[in-house]
Amino acid sequence: MYVKIPTLRPHYSTGILCLSTLLAKKLCGRIQTVIMLWKVLVVAIFMAFVYSAPLPFPESPRSYSKEPGMPFDFAYSVKDDYTGNVFGHAAHSDGIVTSGSYRVLLPDGRTQVVTFSADPHNGYQAEVTYEGEAIYSVPKLSIYL
Repeated sequence: MYVKIPTLRPHYSTGILCLSTLLAKKLCGRIQTVIMLWKVLVVAIFMAFVYSAPLPFPESPRSYSKEPGMPFDFAYSVKDDYTGNVFGHAAHSDGIVTSGSYRVLLPDGRTQVVTFSADPHNGYQAEVTYEGEAIYSVPKLSIYL
């Protein structure tokens, strides 16, 4: 047995429907304009607050003086017979000028020697030299390639 359920349909005339559609289109355009103006207003207010806020870290009224450097002397060297690694560092400072050198064994077998000097007027000056000759070995082929 088939039972028909009645549906309720609103009865609008065509003229009212056309008028409501036209009004909705006009209002929609105005609403979008109003929304855009509100967005611009909110951004303008936000920018006003950002630029009028004080800086988070104001400059300190204290003045700091540069303290003189401390004189020092130090040196160390390492020679590891098991790995063949050899390196060292030595430095000297009178409180103004610091000078010294360090040496490192490079993977190609050469030793890199850096002799340096640093002072307030010339900055860091380094001279790099190499001792020995580079030895490049051919890598062994692996059976897992």
